[in-house]
Amino acid sequence: GAVELTRNQPPSAIIGMDYYGNDRQEPQNITTYAGAVVTGLETSYSFDPDGTIVHCQWQDDTGTVVKSSPDNMCDLYDLVFMQSGVYDYVLTVRDDRGAIGSNIAHIEVLPNQLPIISGIEDSYTIKQGQNLTINATAIEPDGEPMSYAWYLKVA
Repeated sequence: GAVELTRNQPPSAIIGMDYYGNDRQEPQNITTYAGAVVTGLETSYSFDPDGTIVHCQWQDDTGTVVKSSPDNMCDLYDLVFMQSGVYDYVLTVRDDRGAIGSNIAHIEVLPNQLPIISGIEDSYTIKQGQNLTINATAIEPDGEPMSYAWYLKVA
């Protein structure tokens, strides 16, 4: 009988992103703000058309391996960039016959602008038993989610 040889097809390194519980595939260009959390770069979408992925790893833009795993589950979670700039993370997967596939996530980190708060004074003076109502407005110039809290300091 004849022996049929098939060429090993390389695996596909597909980057997924967990964005606050909403998975997305192929986020090659990610934009975030300094100090914000990139919730997750996922590898589970990667596949090998004619075999099995036996290894995956992430390298940052300095070439440092930041995560490695003996399968296709080496997700990166909770990345925080404090400086603005562009950061590249390379995902490389290897199949059971030695072929490799790679993909790059480009993460652009923009400077974080502080929220603009208006409508409050530096201090208030009231007498015991008096009520005080404070109305304030806050705007987040970056459009990022914002939370706030009131702190009362009694002198």
